[in-house]
Amino acid sequence: MFKRIGIDVDDCIIVVADWFHSWIHSGKGKGGWWNQQWKKFENWADNWLKQRGLTWKDLENPKNACARNAKDFLKEQALKWAQQMLRAVGITDFDWSECLRYNSKAAKKLIESRKN
Repeated sequence: MFKRIGIDVDDCIIVVADWFHSWIHSGKGKGGWWNQQWKKFENWADNWLKQRGLTWKDLENPKNACARNAKDFLKEQALKWAQQMLRAVGITDFDWSECLRYNSKAAKKLIESRKN
């Protein structure tokens, strides 16, 4: 889903403590609360696309103006959804646009190199 709306999840990783990561992914279901919230978003997006006669596959067609607009809209909604989720777990001063400028792959390498 994320790839189809133009989000590279590896570039949207934020660093949190291990206990916090375990906590948001705990509970019933695979991946816990965090993944359940993303499943709710995906279901909402599925319905939103169906109401407009579109499918996820349609979003891959750059020549279709309606699909391009839908893709942009869903990307914007996913980022808003993520901010809501972060606020729900107490991360209230998070600037999502900062995260999107932040290359988490490089940061992860740096963090790993400093563990030694």
